[in-house]
Amino acid sequence: MVAILWDGNIKLFGQLDIQNDIYFSPLKESPKTKRLLIHFGIIEHVSYYYIYRLINQGIKIYCEDNLSYTFVVSDPYALMDFIKYHLVMHKIQEKIITDN
Repeated sequence: MVAILWDGNIKLFGQLDIQNDIYFSPLKESPKTKRLLIHFGIIEHVSYYYIYRLINQGIKIYCEDNLSYTFVVSDPYALMDFIKYHLVMHKIQEKIITDN
């Protein structure tokens, strides 16, 4: 999925892939722009991101290490559902592994 990683000042265009983790690959790689990997195990919660507090156009991922990542996408609802599904699956797998 095409996405923009947004920090409030800088827009970084790239590709967002969700498999066992969340991967963001910028379209133009340079020493300042590297690939981003977010493990589902460190995500605390996810919320919608509103541009100018009016239009829901993205999601914000909050992690254990007090970092947050904002992704602007064309369909934030589908992305939110997909991430929440993977978070639940990760927690179930973690619970199965720790119970055995």
